[in-house]
Amino acid sequence: MGGCRVKTAIFAARTALCFLLAAALGRWPYAFYILLRLFVSVAAVYLAYTSAQGGKTAWAWIMGAIALAYNPILPLRMHRADWQVVNVVTCVPFAIFSAFEFRRLCRIHRDEKAARPRGRIREATLTNEDPIVISEERIPDFAWPYQIAELLSEWLSAQWKTLVEQYTEGFFRRRIPRVALQTAFWSCIVYIGLLWVCLCYIYYPVSPYGVWDLVKWVAIVAAVTFSAAYTVYGGVYGGIAIALLLGLLLTLTVYSALSLPYLCWELWSALRKGSPWLKRYRSAMFIGVAACLLVATFVDGSYRFWDRSFEVRHWATLVFVAASAWAALFCHLVRDEVMEGGKPRSVLKWTVGFAMGITLVAYWGANGREAEYFLRKKVMQAPKDPNAWLELGWHYSDEGDKLAADPGDDDHPAPDPTPSYSEALECLNQAVSLGAGGFEVQASRAQLADAIGEKQDAVSFGRQALNLAPAPSDSSSEEDVKWLREMISRNAAAPSESQRKSDRIQQVRDERRERVPGILRFWFEAHQAKQ
Repeated sequence: MGGCRVKTAIFAARTALCFLLAAALGRWPYAFYILLRLFVSVAAVYLAYTSAQGGKTAWAWIMGAIALAYNPILPLRMHRADWQVVNVVTCVPFAIFSAFEFRRLCRIHRDEKAARPRGRIREATLTNEDPIVISEERIPDFAWPYQIAELLSEWLSAQWKTLVEQYTEGFFRRRIPRVALQTAFWSCIVYIGLLWVCLCYIYYPVSPYGVWDLVKWVAIVAAVTFSAAYTVYGGVYGGIAIALLLGLLLTLTVYSALSLPYLCWELWSALRKGSPWLKRYRSAMFIGVAACLLVATFVDGSYRFWDRSFEVRHWATLVFVAASAWAALFCHLVRDEVMEGGKPRSVLKWTVGFAMGITLVAYWGANGREAEYFLRKKVMQAPKDPNAWLELGWHYSDEGDKLAADPGDDDHPAPDPTPSYSEALECLNQAVSLGAGGFEVQASRAQLADAIGEKQDAVSFGRQALNLAPAPSDSSSEEDVKWLREMISRNAAAPSESQRKSDRIQQVRDERRERVPGILRFWFEAHQAKQ
């Protein structure tokens, strides 16, 4: 495998590693997971092909299995929690492959530099009559920022290990800190044990109860115990994954921060001396600078919705970030192979590709909030206009209906429309307080209140809507009136025997919770408030 293919393999492995770590540590829109499947499968297929070409059969089989698991054509269905574990496990082969290929790349670079004079171009014309003419020109080594970032990352890792070892040895060598740590540890264990006892006491079945109630109580206690153990277990590995991700982000940040000033310095030197390598990269440089300005302008305008006033500081920050990212990309692609024939074309292709990708992501992220922005702007400009509040309320109601219609899938649960419905109800209430009315408004308020569980408000709004009901000529109005009457009879009816029993159980559990000491009670009160 040549140097160019090794670099491409390292880039694919590390980018796939970033995607997998991000998927394991966060919750993202469904489109992100589609891109995750697509990129990881493509990267795995490429790495399997290059491994097979290089005679690495084991790596070819491993990457082939990953490509099969993440393929977007016949996707493998699992729950979200299981996918998080799979994503973390899949990071391991990509990280190991990247480390081995980086060592191979360093060995290739050492062999190439040993075979030719480093950083010099020597041109000689030898004839029988003409003397030897030798011109020397320094060629920049754009691998320098990457080497500095790697050295800094290794130094920080070594310093952290040394600090931990020294702190651990010095801490546990002394009696008082050791006793204090053991006391704190066992205090936490005792506190958790008391929480568990209080949980068992609060949720113990309320008399009269049967065998099935005891079975449910045992199941709840066991589920909480296993969930707590799984949370602690996942927290340890989650902390390790976060540390790895922070180290990777630190390396990328240092790499980008060094690449831009180094590239500017080399450009300034090349312009002063008229270096021949700059002529080959004029188009790439021009398109790169233009892409940074255009992408920064488009992202700034998209998130301003092309409406708010232009801020030079914010735009300049985006330009600086885009220029740093492009400089890091340029240095990564070129390295110490400035005079190779295909490098300018490669820089052009990657620049255009990344610019288009970032533009599409910015458009996709800002386009979904454009309607809400302009409706909120209308409300802020005319806060006493009931029609503006009604339009914003209809918008939130439509958003809630879209969320309610989404059934979810095996990887993602169905979204919760309650926040959108609550926003819609607040807007409609504000519009009514400003003088809006009518059957449609009151019926919508009743539907929204019933959807978020506000039964008393739903009954009140439903009765107001029935008083404003139109004549029975419109079929849609007749359906709304029929639903309002059913809703009122359902919510205003006397509580059933099961409802009374449920209320009594809740009352007894509230009394038990009040008997728990305050140092333990606030956990259960916070859980009750969250519900």
